[in-house]
Amino acid sequence: MARCFLSLFSRRDVYIQKLSSQLRWTHKKGPLRDYQLLGVVEDGGCGLWRGCYWGEETKYAVLDIDAGSSYHNAQELERLRKILAGMSLTGTAYRSSESGGWHLYLPFSDWVSSKEVEVTIKQFLKASGYELKGGTLEVFPTGNALRLPLQPGFAWLDRQGEVTTRREDIGRDEALRRFLTDLQTYENDWSEAKTLIDSELARYRDAQEAKHRGAISTEGFDRLFDERGKDQEQWELGQKLWKEGLFEKGQRHDGILAVGHYLWYGDPDRGVPSYSGSRHLFGQKLL
Repeated sequence: MARCFLSLFSRRDVYIQKLSSQLRWTHKKGPLRDYQLLGVVEDGGCGLWRGCYWGEETKYAVLDIDAGSSYHNAQELERLRKILAGMSLTGTAYRSSESGGWHLYLPFSDWVSSKEVEVTIKQFLKASGYELKGGTLEVFPTGNALRLPLQPGFAWLDRQGEVTTRREDIGRDEALRRFLTDLQTYENDWSEAKTLIDSELARYRDAQEAKHRGAISTEGFDRLFDERGKDQEQWELGQKLWKEGLFEKGQRHDGILAVGHYLWYGDPDRGVPSYSGSRHLFGQKLL
């Protein structure tokens, strides 16, 4: 079991650690040895906590939800689970430390590209309306390290986010067995999940483009302006000039503006459509 656990953390050239007396994590150069990694998950720990960076490939993703996050409640946890399940991604949540934050692990059946997992899940969550930032909701893998599971303060949670078993209440081997069993139970086929996410993102982009096109269409301008701002006197002058042309000396400048106003609002009774947004073309008939 220990060997399977150790294999999950493939990058050992750098890592982070924090003593119980320290508030902040410190960056350390490796190599991080097996005994150092196992030491922090031993019963009672060893007075410090460690975390690993991500290699080029990973066997899992983690969603990090801090205790103060608006997503840190039973309803949001269930909602997040359902949204992910719709993309064929299931996982299991743990308390990451005594601070009360949550780590939602999404294990994969095979090793997959860490960068691909990071980019794909981030895009999907953003498109789903989630705010991704530190202290709120973070997606791992990323360029940052993540604290190792099974250290003091770690705990198993139920579906509502309530603690069921604390790491301190069971021995190391039992903790390793339970954690590895969880990863196996909730294994996901990343290629299947990515295909579903890519399709969902394509639909999202199509909807955004359609919304954008609607916002700039002339029909949108017609509805926006309607009859508001219409100067009836100028419109009637423009109607006359459009039909008959200039009839007074020095009328060209004011005539262009009047015809522009006339064509902007159009003249349905004479079959003249409005030409919203095209005032710079108005007046060509006067030349």
